[in-house]
Amino acid sequence: MRINGLVEGQNLQIVDGFGVSFDRVPTVAASIIAASPDVIVCGPEVPIRAPQKLTKTIPLIGMTEDVVGEGLVASLPRPGGNTTGISLLTPELDGKRQEILLEAIPGLRKLAILADARVG
Repeated sequence: MRINGLVEGQNLQIVDGFGVSFDRVPTVAASIIAASPDVIVCGPEVPIRAPQKLTKTIPLIGMTEDVVGEGLVASLPRPGGNTTGISLLTPELDGKRQEILLEAIPGLRKLAILADARVG
């Protein structure tokens, strides 16, 4: 972070709580919001919902399986509110993922996919 000009105590404040159990997420979210960051990056679903309940002004960037499917945002192009995010497995992106894969591996003839049928 120092390479990017971030120095703790000057323009960087670290709030302890990374990797906390879900029962502590609301408390840690409140501490983070009290620090008045410019943006909060959070995820998956529970760590996104906690700050959503506490702030409508600090931008939230959620990283989860499907921000739309989980009801965290209204839609990808128009998320609404102060939350946007990255949907790792959202079905709308399946075609683009395939396109990128075909570009990355020219001459691809056989593709095997192993996935959890309970997801999506």
